[in-house]
Amino acid sequence: MFGRDLDDAERWVADWSASISERAERAQRLAARVAGLTGSAEAAGGLVEARVDSSGGLVALHLDDRLTGWPAARLERGS
Repeated sequence: MFGRDLDDAERWVADWSASISERAERAQRLAARVAGLTGSAEAAGGLVEARVDSSGGLVALHLDDRLTGWPAARLERGS
C-alpha cells in the first residue's frame, strides 16, 4: 500500500537534496568570484587613481607627482 508512495517520496527527497547541494555549490563559486572583484576610478584628469576591493576597501592609491604643491582643499575636490 505504501510501497510506491514511499519510493516516490524518497526519490523526491533525494532529488530535492541534490538540487539544494548544487545550488549551494553555485552560490559558493559566485561568492568567491565576487570576493575577487575590484573597481577603480580616476580623478583630476588621471592624476589620482584609486582601486577598491569588493567590500569597498582601498587596495591601491596612485597620486601623480604633478600633485606636489596642490593645497589639501584642491586635492579633496579633485580639480
